[in-house]
Amino acid sequence: MSYVRLAGTATLLVVVAGCGSMDPLRVDRPAKPFEAATIRGDTVRLADHGGP
Repeated sequence: MSYVRLAGTATLLVVVAGCGSMDPLRVDRPAKPFEAATIRGDTVRLADHGGP
């Protein structure tokens, strides 16, 4: 359970750290392409889940 909490905390820190350089969220335009690695090493893409 502590590994899950550690992975979640690390992911949150990476996301928050990266938010400073991103454009503000806009409702009137589509999301930019995004992909991330899971803790199992798989790649998850926004486009695979109904994205553009």
